[in-house]
Amino acid sequence: KEVRQFGFDISGFDVGYQAGDSLGVFPTNDPVALNAWLAATGMHGEHVVVVDGTEQTMRQALTSRYDFCRVTPDLLRFIAENSRDAKALRVQKDKLEKWLIGRNGIDLVQEFVVHADPSQWLEVLVRLTPRNYSISSSPLVSPHEVQLTVSVVRYRGSDGGQGLVLEARQQG
Repeated sequence: KEVRQFGFDISGFDVGYQAGDSLGVFPTNDPVALNAWLAATGMHGEHVVVVDGTEQTMRQALTSRYDFCRVTPDLLRFIAENSRDAKALRVQKDKLEKWLIGRNGIDLVQEFVVHADPSQWLEVLVRLTPRNYSISSSPLVSPHEVQLTVSVVRYRGSDGGQGLVLEARQQG
């Protein structure tokens, strides 16, 4: 198992931590993946959308607010209902699950043409959620550094590209 330890110097900030605390990481989408998703859907990154009552560009919303890679039942239904060539998505659940292995949301929109408004896409995409990692260091030993110990999980997309997910490693 591949394990990594990350340390964050917090000495320049007015923060502290104690045993049992966690560190929240707010993810953003990779610009290359975002450009691939925009190209596949025909969306313009500069189109203005409203997210949580605030106007922003589609590019900004997809960079920091929405997870366009996660395949959800809503995304599958939306693509199946709005694409003429989505026969592969209209099969029995076990066949669909087998077909989806190694595919993500970008793979689906690249394979199945869907013409939809930006607001329709934002209704079916899930939000990016912060990940909380248990702090593995002790404030008694390292009061100015927060350390995280994480396991690396690798996966391959249908294009053969490799992705990386960090998971918190349980201590003890």
